[in-house]
Amino acid sequence: MTSSRGRWAIEGGYVETPEGLIFTVKGLVHPPGRVVAYLRYMREPSGDRVRGGVRYRRVYGFEEQESIVKTCYPKYSYYDSNWDAELQAVPLSDVVCTYSPDERLKGLFESRVGDKLEELAKGFAEELSSTSGVDLGFMGVSGSLLLSLHHEGSDVDFMVYGRENCIKAQRAMRDLLDEAKSFKRLGEAQLKELYRSRSTETPMSYELFAKQELRKVIQGVYRGCMYFIRFVKDLNEVEESYGERRTRGLGRAKVRALVTDDLESIFTPCTYGVKCLEVLSGKVDAGRLLEVTSFRGRFAEQALRGEEVEVKGRLEEVHFRGRIYQRLVVGSRGDYMVSLSL
Repeated sequence: MTSSRGRWAIEGGYVETPEGLIFTVKGLVHPPGRVVAYLRYMREPSGDRVRGGVRYRRVYGFEEQESIVKTCYPKYSYYDSNWDAELQAVPLSDVVCTYSPDERLKGLFESRVGDKLEELAKGFAEELSSTSGVDLGFMGVSGSLLLSLHHEGSDVDFMVYGRENCIKAQRAMRDLLDEAKSFKRLGEAQLKELYRSRSTETPMSYELFAKQELRKVIQGVYRGCMYFIRFVKDLNEVEESYGERRTRGLGRAKVRALVTDDLESIFTPCTYGVKCLEVLSGKVDAGRLLEVTSFRGRFAEQALRGEEVEVKGRLEEVHFRGRIYQRLVVGSRGDYMVSLSL
């Protein structure tokens, strides 16, 4: 991928097809001629989101996304032999509109007055930029606000681009949350709402969920509105090209492991270096299991170096630049990564 594509083509961007389907882009690396992206909105006369006089509805669960794409729009369903995985991936020839989070935020600042959520997003950006020293040009807004499909109850989905910028922004968010002025940690009612929305896919007790989530800075409340931040490496920091990393699925597995490296844990996608302590299920070669990876933002900031974790996910054999090792990928229904050190 080259920078000429723009930030719409990495995590947090969106693409639209001729059928009015709107897909959210996942990850940083894509197959030639396609962009890995998952269905998020579609036109529907009874939809509760309206833009330009057209009604849309949000497609929530992965199972429903898969069903719609495979049944009605199979050209957007794609088996990738390089990654040995069934994906949703839109051919670039079918992309009729792209949505870039940084361009949307820039547009908000160029317009005089926005609605309530737009003004909140601007304030969020200004306070984070002022505290962290990260230029507004390395920030953006994603989700429904990016698409102008937001409503009164929508959250602020925020983006920060660039490794060093993300590290600065994460530190700043800790300070802002500790000050507890404009930024606050989730309250009990908000935690329970988040738990209800996630627990169907990511099983764990509410008590453990609350401990995990309350120490994160990527989510909280800004002036009464819930927010979620994705820290994403920028276009010039994408460290591999498609085809360099080949993976083969080895089924499901569950392990107890020690986190040995958390330097990549704040990003989406995120990676944790691990040492396997105990194989609980699956075809795990304990000495070759080196990583836990997720392409979902909810698994960022999930554990710290030195903590023991229990992880369940898809076991893969990875061939990358002369190395062969195993990793667990978490993100599908039933997957989890929980710290045993809390």
